[in-house]
Amino acid sequence: MYMAIESILIKQKKYDALNIVVGDMLKAGVNVEDGERMLAQIMVNKSQYDEAVIRFQHFLAHHPDDEQSLYGIGYAYYRLKKNDLALYYLLKLEKRVNGSFKLMELLGDIYHAKGDEERASYYHSLAKEIKDISK
Repeated sequence: MYMAIESILIKQKKYDALNIVVGDMLKAGVNVEDGERMLAQIMVNKSQYDEAVIRFQHFLAHHPDDEQSLYGIGYAYYRLKKNDLALYYLLKLEKRVNGSFKLMELLGDIYHAKGDEERASYYHSLAKEIKDISK
């Protein structure tokens, strides 16, 4: 039932309500594997990147290979303009994920922000190829 409520709140972009529901689930001891990650993603959606990083770090301490969290923390660090930290997590993810448009696009954006146009161009061209293939 909690998962159904979460799904509805996510679709409606009611992140404050979702934050309360997930927080209550965790406090009540409901075994929600994704609860901490969901709270981190809520913080990203609310542009609260510092809080998101803290929550993603907590989740990754127990689930170091979680792909959604690796992407989420990388994105949060990118938004905080901490590009080297963003790359640390996203390059770990790149080794595991093959053919992700979002990941390649973000890596290209980060390298562009760092002034490395050669790598930015490489990742943006990969993103374009993936996008063209998926049409």
